[in-house]
Amino acid sequence: MKKIIAGAVLLLGGIALYLPVHLRAADYSLTLGGWTTPPGRFGTALQNTVGEAPTRFAILFMTVGTLLLLWGAWADDVVRLVRWSQKRANSRPVNGESVKGNDDETSLPSS
Repeated sequence: MKKIIAGAVLLLGGIALYLPVHLRAADYSLTLGGWTTPPGRFGTALQNTVGEAPTRFAILFMTVGTLLLLWGAWADDVVRLVRWSQKRANSRPVNGESVKGNDDETSLPSS
C-alpha cells in the first residue's frame, strides 16, 4: 500500500510540475520573434524560460510514480503467476512418461 501511495504522489507531483512549465513555455512561444530549427519554436521557448530541467524532473517523477503504482498494485499477482508457471514446468512429463496427479495443480491460480 505504501508503494501505491508513494507512486500516486510522485505521479501527481510530476504532472503538477510538468503542466505549469509547459504552459509557461507555450505562452512565451506565442511572443517569440525568432527561433532556431533544431529545437524549434517550442523548444526555444522552453530553453528561454529555463524549463528543460524541470521538464526532465517531471518526466522522471511521472515514470517512477507509474512504476511504483504498477509494482504496488500487481506485485503479488506477478509472483503468484511466476510460481504457477514454475510449478507447471516442473510437472510436465519427461521423455514420454505420464505424470499422475491432480489437474488442479496446473490450472491457473485464482486471485
